[in-house]
Amino acid sequence: MPRKKGVEPPRVHTGIRLDAAILDRLGKGERGVSEEIRARLERTFAEDDLDTVTRELCDGLVKTATKLRADFGNEWHARPRAHQAFAAAAAQWIADYSPPPREGPPGASDLMGPSDPETIGRMRARDVQREHSFPQVKASQERRHRMVIASRHTKTKRRGDDNE
Repeated sequence: MPRKKGVEPPRVHTGIRLDAAILDRLGKGERGVSEEIRARLERTFAEDDLDTVTRELCDGLVKTATKLRADFGNEWHARPRAHQAFAAAAAQWIADYSPPPREGPPGASDLMGPSDPETIGRMRARDVQREHSFPQVKASQERRHRMVIASRHTKTKRRGDDNE
């Protein structure tokens, strides 16, 4: 039965045995231990709902990010060169999963579907970002925006100094 928005479903008390180290790690989060366990279970169920290729791609990207951290000494999103390396790695992963070229005449979905898959892909990425919380993406966008504004301000100020 679907639940009403904002209404918690009834909870059932369960018992679980955990190693002390795991319990300690669960307790270090901002949520309580029970909420942390629930959130982690929900995340793994969502991952299980993905198709096997998408799960494998995610796993490959995570492992690639770990290797790049060792290569560059920071996270892939922290420095331009590390970001460039990760973008190239992600493109390689996606290319490695490319389906074979379509043989025969185009199907109805080829004729009636979106004419520019890259535009559709960017639109869907933005849709997901609007519909869900991605605080790291938002922070990154805000940092870039501030840098652009600061750069424009510096250029305008230099031009003003040149006119004096």
